[in-house]
Order: sequence, then C-alpha cells, then structure tokens
Amino acid sequence: MVDNRAQTPRGVRLRQPGMQKLDYLELWSGQGNNVREMRRLGASAMGLGLPEWDLLNVNTQQLVESRLSTIWQPKTLWLCPPCKAWGAWSRFWLSRGNDKVRQERYDHRQTPSWTTRVMKMQMDQGGRVIFEHPWSSDFIRQKVFVNLMRRYKLVKVRLDQCQVGLRDSESGKPILKPTAIITNDLRLARLLASRRCPGHHQHQRLEGSNRHGARTQQAENYPIVMAKLIARHLQRHPILNMHADMYPADMYPAGISHNRRQWEHDFPSTMRIPIARLHTNLGHPTPETLAKMIMDAGGSAQKIERARRYPCPTFAEHAQPRL
Repeated sequence: MVDNRAQTPRGVRLRQPGMQKLDYLELWSGQGNNVREMRRLGASAMGLGLPEWDLLNVNTQQLVESRLSTIWQPKTLWLCPPCKAWGAWSRFWLSRGNDKVRQERYDHRQTPSWTTRVMKMQMDQGGRVIFEHPWSSDFIRQKVFVNLMRRYKLVKVRLDQCQVGLRDSESGKPILKPTAIITNDLRLARLLASRRCPGHHQHQRLEGSNRHGARTQQAENYPIVMAKLIARHLQRHPILNMHADMYPADMYPAGISHNRRQWEHDFPSTMRIPIARLHTNLGHPTPETLAKMIMDAGGSAQKIERARRYPCPTFAEHAQPRL
C-alpha cells in the first residue's frame, strides 16, 4: 500500500513530540542571519527553504502545516515568500504581455492563499507572525491577504534597509530597499518603523551586478544589523502581548516630527512623494526655495502650497539659529 502523506525532505531531522518547541521558525529563507542570530542568543530557531524544503510543493506545504500545529508550535513565525513574481519589474512586464513573467506569476498563484492559511494557524494559536516583502509588492495587495490583514488587524509599516546596515559589497554605498513589515506585534512594528531613511545620503541603485554577482541576489540576505535588532526584540519580548499599550500615532517613526506627521496626514501620497523626491534631489533646499522652484517651473498652486509646507528633517537639523 502506498503512503500518500507528505514525506519528510531528505536530510532533514524533525522534532519529536516530546522535544522542545521552537522559539522562532522562518519560512522560505532557510538558515539565514535571523536564524543564526536567534540561535546565538540561545533560542531554538529553524529556517525552512531550498533545497531541502520546496514550499511551493503541495506535499511540503501539508507537512509544514501539520508540524506547525503539533510539533514546532513556534512563538514567532517569520514569512518571506519569493518576491520575483510579485515585484515592480514583474508588474511592468506583465503590462506588456510578457509570457515568461505571466507563467511565473501563474506558478506562484497559490502562494498567497497558503501563506495566509499558515499565518492564520499561527495567530489562532496565539503566536506572533511577521511577514516581510518589498514595499511595492503585488503580493500584499492580493484579496486573500488584504482580508487577513483586516480580520486580524495586522499592522503594516515600512522599513528602509539602508537604516539597518544594507550596503553594496563593492561601492559601500547604502541600499534603500524599502520593505513592508506586516505583523501582529505592535512593539516590533514601531521599532522597525523608526528605521526610515531621512534622505541625507546617496543610495546605490539595486540593479546590475558588481564583482560579487547580481546586486538583487546579494540583497536577499538580511543585514546582520537587522537580524540583531529583531533577535534582541524577540528575546526581550518572547511572548506576544496582544494588549500592548500602543496607539496608531505610535506607528510613526520616533524621529518624525509632529509637523511631518501632519503634512503626511493632510496631503495625498500622489502629491507628497514627488515633492519629497524633488526636495531630496535638489539637495534639501528650504521650503520657500522649493516652492519658488516649482512655481518657476509652472507648477500648480496646490503643489506650491504643499512644497511651502514641506517639513524636511535634514534642513531642520542643519538650520542656523534664529537671532
């Protein structure tokens, strides 16, 4: 008689029911910096990824679901599905009818459903979930994922990895890599949201290659600074506090002023983002100078007003005292 149940991948030892449960389980990235840093701090941590664990395979998915609820029962579950099929370039080529990209998106079509199912299992057990993907990813816009976020009131924040040690291995320049963190841990959300780039340095574009290979592949590994930051938080707060003393206003980065918060609240992102980029590219001029430049270029009255009220943290930091 053939056993059709999910089989354990070759070379992988699974925990037995009587063994210690996991403090940290990471899906898709394998034995990365997060897992190594958690182990260094004495936690029981494990990462699942290729080649031992093909999480796009249905049998492997069933095995993970079974072990997640019976043996591993992790306090923290970190998920970072492959992003190639969901990124900005994928969206660009899909709009142009690229068959290869369309096939790649089709091959990953079930990933959002399985990811949300695993996250739901973890949260129903009272555990912590942390989902990571590029900020512009289409993955987090899938209906099944959006519904999960609404049902469980998950928090979404932006982390700029240049603020947690991500640098180009050749030029040494910081790499921005805006990242979406979606979690039910409000304290962790606030901690990571405080790592937003102030825009006072030049970034290395995440494209092309250097002597170490493709830059996008190198940036797949979490910086060690980020791994240490997360591991220390998880060790300091091993049990998820669902009633943490947190408010929506606390989700703003700690270094963001009240004026900047008000500016972001008053104006839509379609107007804020171009003005912020223009301000940075022009070398952080004063709001009055920025408004005058937009007016000279024929900008609308709305854009001029938004530029005049733009609160630049770099300009405020280096402003001369008023006598």
